[in-house]
Amino acid sequence: MKHISLLVPEEAVLASIVDPRTMFTGANEFLGASARETGHKLLLDTAKNETEIIRIQLVSILFDLNKQRDVEFLIQNTQSVIIRLLDNLYAYQLDQSKNKKLLQLYTSISDLLNDILSYIENYLSKYLNIDEKIPNIYYSIINKEFQQQLSELNLQLKDPTVDHKLIEIISSTFLKTKSDKNKRFATYRNLSYSKKLLSELRSIIKDDKRKDLNVAIKNFLIYFNYNDPAFIVYMIDKLSGEVNDKESQWEKVLKLKYEQKIINQINCRPGLALNKDNISAKEQLVTWIQEEINFLQTKRGVFQLLFFN
Repeated sequence: MKHISLLVPEEAVLASIVDPRTMFTGANEFLGASARETGHKLLLDTAKNETEIIRIQLVSILFDLNKQRDVEFLIQNTQSVIIRLLDNLYAYQLDQSKNKKLLQLYTSISDLLNDILSYIENYLSKYLNIDEKIPNIYYSIINKEFQQQLSELNLQLKDPTVDHKLIEIISSTFLKTKSDKNKRFATYRNLSYSKKLLSELRSIIKDDKRKDLNVAIKNFLIYFNYNDPAFIVYMIDKLSGEVNDKESQWEKVLKLKYEQKIINQINCRPGLALNKDNISAKEQLVTWIQEEINFLQTKRGVFQLLFFN
């Protein structure tokens, strides 16, 4: 009988589970089936011990006065490492979908790591890096949940005042494939925003007292800082059409000033943005309206000057 010993340095947290596939590739090729099962069990037991050590260390550093300055860094570093491990394991699970024994091992280790990550998210959220990407396994699950909720949302949208082009723009936030490199809710920040957005949208649609649901949704998206370029273009196109329907320059300016007043009176929800690096939806729309007003007033002045001369 051949034996495998795993030497894990006392301070090397996660060392035994950084890459389970690499660790056991050679052993799997060398040993028989029963020995492989023993090796898998040994690795899983080691992973359980390591994850428990991580949990203890995460709690202990919170009460270690000598490490208070390092708490955020240590927790966010642990978060980042666990996410990388989960992504690796998720890829391994896809590669080994036909190998039930190995798939079971990867799934068990993933569950252990998910428990630690959930612990950080629930009890150490103060230190969580919200701009860190979410694990790929999270994305796979959440994407299905969002698609189901969007289907229910579309069934509720039977109001004739609702422009379904607007709903398509909102849906594009959620309906992304795993291969999409620009996943909208690929970070914790955007995931949180997307969940709140969908939840509040459903509440608005359920409110039967609203006279114009389409207007309510547009105003809500400005309030919620839905600063997606597609939404900004949609709003500008709609407003341009309404302005161009007016006959005189004065009526056009009046329409623009009225819409500017409405948007200015919307108090945006603090700390929220679909794209945190983009200018807010409110500011973009108000700026565009003001530029149109300035242009029309200048145009009117030029015409008057030419007429009187």
